[in-house]
Amino acid sequence: RLLDRTKHYKVWVSYAKFEASAAEHKEDGIEGKKDCIRRARAVLDRANTYYKDSTPELKEERATLLEDWLNMETGFGEFGDGSVVQSMLPKKLKKRKP
Repeated sequence: RLLDRTKHYKVWVSYAKFEASAAEHKEDGIEGKKDCIRRARAVLDRANTYYKDSTPELKEERATLLEDWLNMETGFGEFGDGSVVQSMLPKKLKKRKP
């Protein structure tokens, strides 16, 4: 319901962390944990799509969201896949004076 009121990146991240934290409390085994991580990725993917399509002027928030997503993926351990998020991160360019 909070996402209906505001689309701040911290709300998206906390929602994804909530979905991922359910994996720690589940006793369904590996499939249950994978399902919770899948839901957390879906939340973060929705957030990334929102920032990319609806509000392209909020580039810093999108970059921060992707960095948090990458940190979350590395925290998943063997279930994490940071390479997918790594490809979405913005490239840092060095501008040289002629």
